[in-house]
Amino acid sequence: MDLESLQKFAVANFSQYFSATVDTLVRPGLHFAPIAVDASGQEVSVPSGSVGSRLNPRLAGFAVLSMFLGLTMNSLITKRPEGKELYAIEVIGLLFWAVYASLVHLFCKLVRGRGSFLESVSVTIQIFATLYVVCSSISAAMAMVILMKPVKSFVSGLGGLGEMVAENPVTLFFLVHTVLLMIYLPRGLKHVHGFNLLQQIGVAVPTGCVVLLHGVAMLALTGTIWSADPSPITAKTRGFAAPVAACHARAAAQAARASRNTHLVEAA
Repeated sequence: MDLESLQKFAVANFSQYFSATVDTLVRPGLHFAPIAVDASGQEVSVPSGSVGSRLNPRLAGFAVLSMFLGLTMNSLITKRPEGKELYAIEVIGLLFWAVYASLVHLFCKLVRGRGSFLESVSVTIQIFATLYVVCSSISAAMAMVILMKPVKSFVSGLGGLGEMVAENPVTLFFLVHTVLLMIYLPRGLKHVHGFNLLQQIGVAVPTGCVVLLHGVAMLALTGTIWSADPSPITAKTRGFAAPVAACHARAAAQAARASRNTHLVEAA
């Protein structure tokens, strides 16, 4: 493949990726519908209203590229994985999206959704992949501002959460991601499952809680968004643990002063 052909290939594929991303943000829905194949593995058409029997291969490409772009953006505010760790994180991340998609389908069935498993998985992975890039970009931009000395001092003075954000800006990713996920995921599933407003809330709330708890656990244990290192808290997580410890230390000091003042009053 010569340079001109490579350039055309890159432009065409990036154009398709960008179009799918924008379509997902503007009109959340099933943009990578499951496909049907015959005995020879060739794609065949299905009757109107029917669902294919396999995930769309374009969805896999979209998810892999989104994971790579998201990791690239996150490298601006956290350690960038390299070599084998990068491939491990890609695989682990995609597996997590598949697990979340299966869990989302369970939530959909609990609120009596009408869509199929493959449709739920397709929409969920598509939205997770899109939001991963968007939230990584937003959190990286916000982190650059927060890390400025005057802004960092101001944010640190907002309390425990402010100190966590100032010391470890990657926290912003989980906050932004959870909020946007609870907005986009139910909207994307709405047309697939025929959800009303209450059903959308019934899927959004538990999914948002699970994702946020997973994010907090990952950040507390590894100090980053994705990590292939299963070791417990080490020096790289001190930036996250220090604000919490500082809050506890201040509370203990205030309690000690209050107790000492009480004893002085009683002695007087």
